[in-house]
Amino acid sequence: MNRRYTVLVSDEGVGVDLPPAESSTSGVLSAAAIIEAISEALIVTDLNETIVHLNGACEDVLDASGLDLRGHNISSLESADLRRVIGAMKNGGFGTVVRKLTIKEREYEARSSVIRLPTDEPVGVVTVLHDISELLAVDRMKDELLATVNHELRTPLTSLRGFAELLYERDLPRADQKAFLKIILGETERLTDLISDFLDIQKIEAGKMRFQLDVTDDFGALVREQVATFALQREDKHTFDLSVEPRLPKVAIDADRIRQVLMNLLSNAVKFSPDGGPIGVTVSRSEDDNVIVSVRDQGIGIPEEAVEQLFSRFFRVDNRATRSVGGSGLGLAIVKELVEGHGGRVWVESTLGVGTEFFFTIPDYRGGR
Repeated sequence: MNRRYTVLVSDEGVGVDLPPAESSTSGVLSAAAIIEAISEALIVTDLNETIVHLNGACEDVLDASGLDLRGHNISSLESADLRRVIGAMKNGGFGTVVRKLTIKEREYEARSSVIRLPTDEPVGVVTVLHDISELLAVDRMKDELLATVNHELRTPLTSLRGFAELLYERDLPRADQKAFLKIILGETERLTDLISDFLDIQKIEAGKMRFQLDVTDDFGALVREQVATFALQREDKHTFDLSVEPRLPKVAIDADRIRQVLMNLLSNAVKFSPDGGPIGVTVSRSEDDNVIVSVRDQGIGIPEEAVEQLFSRFFRVDNRATRSVGGSGLGLAIVKELVEGHGGRVWVESTLGVGTEFFFTIPDYRGGR
């Protein structure tokens, strides 16, 4: 049996006849079930700007769950943007009006249309809200990516071309040749690291980052190896102090990913201590029997207001002391993803003008990994 129901309009105005959902072998759904099943927020008003109906999704958006707003004027809505969107349609215009608005720190695309009788007489307005917060965040990330790629690729490529031209066009002393080749090598490594960061972020975004975990009872050996390798590659004013507690707990790790974490943190420590000084690395057992690693420098430090955003993608500390420091703004975001992929956590403590210490943990394998 076909079941009919009245939705939205009548000669007297706009309304919604929502009979309760019924259970039957025919599987016929009521208008109430259909409207409530819509994931988008929907609100219906008459031409006097009285709220006739809003679904549960709209109540959630407006933080109005448990409140019966039907029969109230739209002036009772907290969102001034939404009131303006609905009010703009009350004169019965044609077509659909699309506007962007913000409600409780979320961004929405509002689509409003006039409801009409078969005689074309306007009787109300239906507005649907589509949450576009994530889409806009992705757009902003794309913009940041393009800006970062433009700057971070252009700088080393300019250096590579300039020094390559000098080597090709001039008969330079041997010492100058070696100096220029060293710069070219450094810029090449910088490009390689940058491309690796972009590829890793792409894997993380696509959910394709994979970990090959192996159990080891000598985590300290991996850290010693990585610090020694990193120190050999440096010819600057930094020294590296390593302290590894004996008898560390067993951990399940992807060794290559942990090396990547250490490389990023060590590079960060060197980068943000431009005047040189000691870089300290400590590996110990935490109070809850996990492995805890810290990397500390005596550099420029991080402003307090920047600490919370430090592990965000493309975030770079912007002050006079750090403007000369390059980087994609991806390294620490990758560190966070890699550490959390091992079931650990990462955090930072810093004092401006004194130095910074990064910490990360790897859970004890015997603790349930």
